[in-house]
Amino acid sequence: YPDELQYNILRQNMQFFYASPQKIEYSPFYAENRISNTVIKYMKAKGYNLSKNDVNTHKSKESLALLITKKYAIEYLDAYNMVESILSDAFDKKYGSYNYLVDARCIDQGWKEKFKSFYRKVLDRPMSMLRVINIGVGSGQEAKELFLECSDIMFVDIAQSGLKKVKRSLPNSRIKVAGADDLGDIPNDSYDLYISLRTYNSSFFDIPKAVLEAYRILKANAVIIISVANGFLYREHNCIIPGLIIPGTYFIDIYRGFGTVNIIRKEMKKAGFKNVQVFPTNTEIYISATKF
Repeated sequence: YPDELQYNILRQNMQFFYASPQKIEYSPFYAENRISNTVIKYMKAKGYNLSKNDVNTHKSKESLALLITKKYAIEYLDAYNMVESILSDAFDKKYGSYNYLVDARCIDQGWKEKFKSFYRKVLDRPMSMLRVINIGVGSGQEAKELFLECSDIMFVDIAQSGLKKVKRSLPNSRIKVAGADDLGDIPNDSYDLYISLRTYNSSFFDIPKAVLEAYRILKANAVIIISVANGFLYREHNCIIPGLIIPGTYFIDIYRGFGTVNIIRKEMKKAGFKNVQVFPTNTEIYISATKF
């Protein structure tokens, strides 16, 4: 459903939803570490007072910078650079010490094999033979689990603490501080495999620009693999709450992950990717495509 309709449904049925497990208060890590709340806090520390509505209705770096420019009469470039810096700090705070104890995958013991199974569906060569780029490494958890065999890999993130961790775990890897929507000086047609796990459903994430950047840096016949998170850990009952958070709320929509996948699939086709495939699991949804 469109977001506005979902907001209306939530408002009209608030007592029902507060009594249901479909809210991230049952997953304390996410309830207590909202990126939007951290952005508001960090902005206030710099003298810029933004409301939750301001942040939730300006979910791109450009639009939030424009809002600050209009509200406080500062230069757009200064506002944009500040937004980028604050987002980097906010994601660093949330994911710098992130581990599987707060992740739905801690009770999905087969998640690594599911990834590998999907990988084998779309590629018949081992990662050790490929030039790989991993976008959104976060705290480096997946890096240690999935990419140890990679002899030529670059890890990219907007936050530095995860990059430092993964460099310690995989000292032969390369790291780069950058956003998925602007990979800077990475050359065109330079990678065989682009992997981004649980990043494309992040706050303030520009899916169209990120997909175009992926297409730009991949070689002909290269593959892109993206996953969309599709479940939260309900710690008290040791089970998974399926879905993704409805923006600006504490509630989880069980269908939103597939809506995000459809957006990604549309942008992939628009960018020129072919052979798009989708593989749902109980904790995330994988989507792949090939650049011909």
